[in-house]
Amino acid sequence: MKFFTIIITGASTLLCFIAPVTAMSRPTRPFLSPVPVPSQDFSFRCPNGMIYTKDHLMQVVQTASQIMGLNRTDEQYPLRLIQPRYSVNGNVWYHPIPGGQHVQDFVVFNTDYEVVGVVSRVSEDEHLQPCLIN
Repeated sequence: MKFFTIIITGASTLLCFIAPVTAMSRPTRPFLSPVPVPSQDFSFRCPNGMIYTKDHLMQVVQTASQIMGLNRTDEQYPLRLIQPRYSVNGNVWYHPIPGGQHVQDFVVFNTDYEVVGVVSRVSEDEHLQPCLIN
């Protein structure tokens, strides 16, 4: 019986040293939203049920680029946010997708006017959530 007590005491002592080490946080890379391949067809499904095709999103980006004008990307129009993050080099811009009474969804595009993603406003507090690629 004394042998089992020694083993249990030793095991619990060992766990006291291991537990804090395993519980320490490790630095992690921020989650990057996936980006569609420009040469392939794609669509995005948003939490509000809306589905946007590549052709429709390209029209919205074309409208945004006309508003921005050529070589005016340094003005960061229409909207530039930090979150969510995409695995692209350089800046991304958010432009509202027309439709409905309130703007809820935004197309995200890069400086080459390629669609990077779509985000949706999930609440009134301006929190944006990436839509899923179909």
